Amino acid sequence: MSDTKVVYKKDKVTITMNSDYYRNLLDGYNNLKDATSMIMECSDLYLSSIDKLNRLEFQMYRALGFRKPEGGCYGCDAVMSNDPNAEVKNGKN
Repeated sequence: MSDTKVVYKKDKVTITMNSDYYRNLLDGYNNLKDATSMIMECSDLYLSSIDKLNRLEFQMYRALGFRKPEGGCYGCDAVMSNDPNAEVKNGKN
């Protein structure tokens, strides 16, 4: 379960998260940088890089407090937790 707390104020968003999630995002960023460098330099991508990108997607989703849209499908785009169409989690929106 994510300990991420998202507070929305007018034009700003404050995100508070566990330091482990923050470290995972840093690792994910570095994996993303490596994968995009590989694509640009070699026009190729290792399968291990694809796995790292998939993990980054999941880490970002959890760490940043994103939600699925209500009735969302597997490939649906995530929405912010304050979106009126966000899936309700544990009775909270």
